[in-house]
Amino acid sequence: EQAINSVSSLVQQKNIQIEKNIAENINLNIQEVEPVKIVEQAINSVSSLVQQKNIQIEKNIAENIFNIKADAEKTSWVLLNFLTNAIRYSPENSKIILSIKQKENAVEFSVQDFGKGIEEKYQSKIFDKFLQVFISWSIWIS
Repeated sequence: EQAINSVSSLVQQKNIQIEKNIAENINLNIQEVEPVKIVEQAINSVSSLVQQKNIQIEKNIAENIFNIKADAEKTSWVLLNFLTNAIRYSPENSKIILSIKQKENAVEFSVQDFGKGIEEKYQSKIFDKFLQVFISWSIWIS
């Protein structure tokens, strides 16, 4: 568990650094991409973490999802951040559900875990840029 927390902490620190760099100099590579490929890239990035905690990632992907115009790498980074947080707060031998749904002219990605959740007093702030919230004695979410 200590190794998972250490790796997760490093990923979080890297994500914050990436976010700050992007905010300073956004350089997007927008191309047509299959949403499933973005999901697969993010899942591959966390494969060792899910193995360590014996967590199953269940993919719930709607049929006939259309391609989107996005920066695949940066979109994958966002999913990676959500997945890392979900893994960190999920109990061992649990599952995480990663879904892709088509909503009119958009595609929606979602990550669902079954951990303890974020305290209500912090929920309105979790998407504030560069905000970190202390969750427990050794874990930060950003």
